[in-house]
Amino acid sequence: MDKMEKRNCKRCEEEFEIGKFSNKYNKLCRDCTREYHRTYRKERSQREPEFKEYIDRQRRFYMRKRLIVTKEKLLSEFGGRCKKCDIADYRVLQLDHINGGGGKSRKNGEFKSTRQFFKEVLSDPGKFQKYQILCANCNWIKRIENGEIRRLEKGEIKSSTTWKEWCKIQGWEYGWGN
Repeated sequence: MDKMEKRNCKRCEEEFEIGKFSNKYNKLCRDCTREYHRTYRKERSQREPEFKEYIDRQRRFYMRKRLIVTKEKLLSEFGGRCKKCDIADYRVLQLDHINGGGGKSRKNGEFKSTRQFFKEVLSDPGKFQKYQILCANCNWIKRIENGEIRRLEKGEIKSSTTWKEWCKIQGWEYGWGN
């Protein structure tokens, strides 16, 4: 029987197996290391506002990167192309609720973030019956044709509304400065 090497954490003084340390040279267990860094960042952020901005920038970058990776995983699982026009540029591809109602589920607070929603869709066994991948243009066309836009539901806009009429309803100026 192999005997695992053990070591004491210098901060909490508990004995742990080497695997509980982030590397074999570290003197603090993972939990104490995490707490040390959390306290350090908090104290330094209070002393130096630039450091807090740096940490916030790093956190936003990391969260954005995780969202992109999750979105790419989701798109590849659905084939990575718009179901209608076959475009494959991930920057314009969107997850569409086949039967509408995406805005309602967002307002009801069914998910906290886009990444969390993507992860829930990835783990959903019936996802191919509920969702599809569309490019932004095809998604908007579908929403207008199916009356999924709030103003369409109220009857303010018809699916045959021209761009000029749409701009007037939105309160936008039509044309190029005319």
